[in-house]
Amino acid sequence: MPVTPLARSAALSDYAEVARAAGLEPLRMLDEAGIPRAAIGDPDLKISATAVARLLELSAERSGVEDFALRIASRRKLASLGALGLVVREQPTIRKAIEAVIEFSWIQNEGVSWRFEETSGLVILAATVHAAPQTGSRQSTELTLGILVLSLRALLGENWHPQLVCFGHSRPSNTQSHHRIFNCPVEFNHDFSGIVLSRRDLERPIPRSDASVARQLEKLLAEAAGRRRKSAEEVVRGLVLDLLPLGQCAADRAARHLGIDRRTLHRHLADDGTSFSKIVERERVRLAESYVCGDDRPLSDISALLGFSSLSAFSRWYARKHRVNALARRRSSRPDSSTAARSR
Repeated sequence: MPVTPLARSAALSDYAEVARAAGLEPLRMLDEAGIPRAAIGDPDLKISATAVARLLELSAERSGVEDFALRIASRRKLASLGALGLVVREQPTIRKAIEAVIEFSWIQNEGVSWRFEETSGLVILAATVHAAPQTGSRQSTELTLGILVLSLRALLGENWHPQLVCFGHSRPSNTQSHHRIFNCPVEFNHDFSGIVLSRRDLERPIPRSDASVARQLEKLLAEAAGRRRKSAEEVVRGLVLDLLPLGQCAADRAARHLGIDRRTLHRHLADDGTSFSKIVERERVRLAESYVCGDDRPLSDISALLGFSSLSAFSRWYARKHRVNALARRRSSRPDSSTAARSR
């Protein structure tokens, strides 16, 4: 992933209207988030994906509107996704549409990565929003999954809904918007953020699609932008995120997943100026800050999600990294210490 992931300014479509309705001044909020004002009027301007995440979090906080991003998502159309939306729309089946999202979503937002997993009868499509720990990704994640579900519903009909929607962050005080938009069970404090759908849905045809048009669009995108090659660091980063909660985050296992030996893996990472241990440590620091300050799951659960063998091992590591223990950090990040105490 690029050092500074970029997004099309179309990510801000309908932002101004939702912000005004929430009592905010949109241009001032853009200034504070470090986004050029021109992004409001030009959907193809490239802007910082991190700044977009910061804008959404600031807007929800300042307005007191917890479902700020979902209000934006509810106004979006498939056409808002630009070239990505066109490619998705012309795929012959939902499986092909999802594959197109995974392959070409970087055109829309380089700060989001996807993981696809098929199980017996079900499919998991998980999204990871790569935002700075101090910024948070709650709003960006809800926007991403809201747009995904509404886009699939536009293809399959108003009666379609996922089997389940999961979020890694804590439950908001009001979930009416979540249930209205997703129209299915919604779970929070989960070990991933994504949707679960029936495997049968994958083979459902998309009405009035044209596979030949889809192929031409894909070819044009590949020729215009070049096929996006993931660096070794980005590939390993994705594996680390998958392996950490399983307690299996070791260089040997990551190398086996990639079909190479450990020495080759280390050489590729060295070419990118990093190492396996550095990537693991960086992701642990980022996730720990998000989990400790951003939701209510017990510290023992956080320890397991980060791949530590015990809560005490996690506690020692956290104190060494932050010069404060995790419980104290959680309490200091919240104005209501009684809430923090209940989250232990």
